[in-house]
Amino acid sequence: MWFPLRLKFFLIATLLAVAPLAIVGQNLTQLTRDELKSAANEDLTTVAAQLQTQFDTTYQGRWLSPLMVIRNGIDSPELDVPQKVSLLTLGLQELPGVMSLQPSVAGSNLPIMATDQAFSQKLEALGVDPVQALTVPSELIKNIEETGQYGRPLISQMPETRDWLATLALPLNTPIAGRQVTLAARIELSGLAQLVDQHPFAQRGEITVIDQAGRTVLVDEQTNMSGRYIVQSALPLMVAGARANALQSDTRPDGTAALGVYPFPDWF
Repeated sequence: MWFPLRLKFFLIATLLAVAPLAIVGQNLTQLTRDELKSAANEDLTTVAAQLQTQFDTTYQGRWLSPLMVIRNGIDSPELDVPQKVSLLTLGLQELPGVMSLQPSVAGSNLPIMATDQAFSQKLEALGVDPVQALTVPSELIKNIEETGQYGRPLISQMPETRDWLATLALPLNTPIAGRQVTLAARIELSGLAQLVDQHPFAQRGEITVIDQAGRTVLVDEQTNMSGRYIVQSALPLMVAGARANALQSDTRPDGTAALGVYPFPDWF
């Protein structure tokens, strides 16, 4: 499933606001209810800041910065063609989570591609052509160029495997035959899902990653959460490109009162 523009998403961390506070109040009677609420607010704000930072530093440090180094090497006139091919293949092997690297020439439908061997074998076992599945279409690259989204991830779920992938494009300065050359990469995002699943707060609260349509992402099966009040509050900010994190009261589908916070990672 492809999205014509960059898919922005945000994280929601919610803490049950009724039963947990009552339980703590029974054990720590010296604390007032207001103090408990204040502690919950601080806890949620801390969780939100941690995840926001982890998402951005993971994306920038693990993927974007190394891919920019590879892009610069491929763009360098000091490297000949065999050296650039070696940089492409060896660079792919050293980048965890990167499933493919593809130099793409504007107007050409014949991609040059290096693919992750294990992921390619996974696709082949499902009867899927890895090159066809991982190729970034020229139309999408053109859209990224026209909307100024170079370096920003486009998030989509691969229907054949249910894996969540990010598509990233970086422009080269040196054209070929007068045509723009772009380095495109497909990145598997289970590492981001693990950041959410393994966060200590996930054992006592709810952490959900939502796209700009209010649907859950980084999960096997998407759920539409646009009916939740906290999601309705955050979606206009997301569409407008705002980055205002906020605490928000909410009600779970079962009617339980909850307190939530939504941060927006800068790179998504």
